[in-house]
Amino acid sequence: MKKLILLLFIPLVFACSDDSGDDSSNQTFLEIYDGVKWNWEGANNGELDMKLFSPSGYYEYYYNPNLSDPCIETFIPWGIVGDWGDFSKLEIVESTANELILEVTENSLGTFISTIRVYDNGNSIQIDCDMEQCYPQNWYRITESNVCD
Repeated sequence: MKKLILLLFIPLVFACSDDSGDDSSNQTFLEIYDGVKWNWEGANNGELDMKLFSPSGYYEYYYNPNLSDPCIETFIPWGIVGDWGDFSKLEIVESTANELILEVTENSLGTFISTIRVYDNGNSIQIDCDMEQCYPQNWYRITESNVCD
């Protein structure tokens, strides 16, 4: 009888065991999409406007073959005040699996909140902000290397 009870109990233990090794639900946007390159869907005439987010900061690469200096590269570390082109500071407000919320201080527009949301099964993001001058921008995942190389 003890063996029968034990045999009935063993499948229950395995059915209730925790398999957290494959669970990415508690990862943040910056962990899941670290190094993923995103290109703006509005880029045209051979230009590329690529963004990349990492735990250390934000990278932007702009390539336009029609300019005398066709490639502009910018890196902005999170939370550091500096002269980063149009920006003076990017601060992480919240980072969940499918959303990154930033407090952005831009030299000409002041401070505002920017929200990056993942959609299309992680193949696209939409960037929007809480200012009247903002409009939602859609970006799609790309596999190209650094456009400035």
